[in-house]
Amino acid sequence: MKQLFLILIACHFCLGAPGKADTGEAADLLRQAATRMNIFELPTFEMVAGITVDYQGKPLQGTYHLLWNGADQWREEITLPGYKEVQIGGKGVIWTKRSTDFIPLQIFRLRATLGFASSRSIGSMHSESLIRPGPGTNETINSMRERKIQGAKAKCVELIDDHKIKREVCVDEGTMAVARQDPLRDEQMMPVESKLFPRSLDYIDDRKTVVEVKINALKVAGPFSSSSFAPPDGAVSTPGCMNPDRPQRVKMVQPKYLEQDRRSRTEGTVDLEVTIGQDGIIKTVSVISGASPTLNKSSVDAVQQWQYQPAACGGIPVESETLLQVNYTLSP
Repeated sequence: MKQLFLILIACHFCLGAPGKADTGEAADLLRQAATRMNIFELPTFEMVAGITVDYQGKPLQGTYHLLWNGADQWREEITLPGYKEVQIGGKGVIWTKRSTDFIPLQIFRLRATLGFASSRSIGSMHSESLIRPGPGTNETINSMRERKIQGAKAKCVELIDDHKIKREVCVDEGTMAVARQDPLRDEQMMPVESKLFPRSLDYIDDRKTVVEVKINALKVAGPFSSSSFAPPDGAVSTPGCMNPDRPQRVKMVQPKYLEQDRRSRTEGTVDLEVTIGQDGIIKTVSVISGASPTLNKSSVDAVQQWQYQPAACGGIPVESETLLQVNYTLSP
């Protein structure tokens, strides 16, 4: 089963320097936030949303629809002009049908904005997850500090992995909701039984909103008829689950910034769609948005050598698809 994940890079504004963490307090904070936000702990629910994505400077409007009958029976549908995707979740298997043979960058961004990862969907390797904010298998709590996020007081826990890569998870002190930061923005937390979920979710890129999600309905409903979960004709089945454990990078080769590109001051971001096998080895690398032919090739050559601890469903390794972003920037 291919799962999909995205690396997100966020910039933060601090209220103070990080302090040595009380690991028990920090771990409890993350557990409380996960309990508060994880709508997938509800036995059944329905989510309906309007979505807007940026495509070459033009807004495309569509819909998102999710039916949840539990981990062994769910249906997710994305509809946009020129693109449609349906996923049906069963016990350890996913049926997927897409209108294209690749995953557009806009869909990766949409899934990051939603903040949860369906199989063959987007999660977040540097977790910006709303429902699973806690440490991964190779991460430990490093420090904790206070911040203000969108005017609200938050406690932020810094996590560090085996390769000294850090990320930060913030929790609103008033609501105990996960408080995501740039490039993600969540507003208007609404109750769903004992849970919370944002009514409005945005993805900001270079100060421009490139994804908007407006939740029109999120309610406990069902259980839904089994006919709602019939795989569409032509759907492909592969092993998988909703919200898998994300892959963890264990080996990285730095892309080369070739001298000819430096001399010509060529800069940019290369977006790569990468398939990670069940053994953690890179199987395929495709450029979905490039910077220049030479920078694109440098990125592909390096990423092909990366290795991962693979994504997993219930401890069972599964194949995954990941969006990786390689940034090339010269000093002024």
